[in-house]
Amino acid sequence: MSLPNFKELMIQSQSGDQNTYEKLLQLIYPKVQAFLIKKAGPLALTDDVCQDCLIAIHKAKHTYDPQKEFEPWMYAIVRNKLIDHFRKNQRLSKKEVTTDKIDVTDRQLHSYSDVKEDNIRQTLHDCIAWLPSEMREAVEMIKINGHSTKEYAELKGTTEVAVRARISRAYKLLRTKLEKELGW
Repeated sequence: MSLPNFKELMIQSQSGDQNTYEKLLQLIYPKVQAFLIKKAGPLALTDDVCQDCLIAIHKAKHTYDPQKEFEPWMYAIVRNKLIDHFRKNQRLSKKEVTTDKIDVTDRQLHSYSDVKEDNIRQTLHDCIAWLPSEMREAVEMIKINGHSTKEYAELKGTTEVAVRARISRAYKLLRTKLEKELGW
């Protein structure tokens, strides 16, 4: 038996073939579930999160570009839903501060005991202030003030993809700057 061609199934689904679409959803369900378990462990709500992912894939079905591969598109949606799940349910440990690209764990803080927590916060604040204005504003509005990428994109008259790219670039700059400033 050959492996299913998800890309072809999605292209047929986009043209209105409901049976093919149902088959696609049945075939990707175990892949989505395995991805969630690999990334987050066997969550008690894995089935709920998996269903949320399938709903998000359904809602975004029209955005799939048939010229591109299906699985990276699908996994991007699944990853974002998993992040949304963690944020919504506040599943992050109180001893771990996590963003998409920057992780500061309790163990790391203790290993750098000579750096006081206030100094770390001030350094982080200074590093954010150091960012170019568009990146700084995006990080502050979305990651600090809690606005969605959609809200911010509409406010700035740009796309969500552009906003996420801006934040990703900001994280890379922040990580480099923090590593330099804190000796990480």
